[in-house]
Amino acid sequence: MNVETQSGRKNNSPRTYIKITTLCENRTCISRGVTGEHGFSALVEKNGEKLLLDTGQGLSLIPNAKAFGISIQLHRVLILMVIMLVLL
Repeated sequence: MNVETQSGRKNNSPRTYIKITTLCENRTCISRGVTGEHGFSALVEKNGEKLLLDTGQGLSLIPNAKAFGISIQLHRVLILMVIMLVLL
């Protein structure tokens, strides 16, 4: 899934585009060669910078990225999102 948005502009300032591509989540898209898995991973692109948010379980990350034509080696920053649930 891709989402593109444009930030608000003032006067003649250049447009800023943000593109978010979901690389891993529970659903699949077999027609595009994308597999699903428990977990989440998204690629956020803005002004040529790329940020990888989490990796899901990791099994589908690289195959799904290839299905979208994305090279994971291009990313300088990886943010792992960890949520801990404590049951009392």
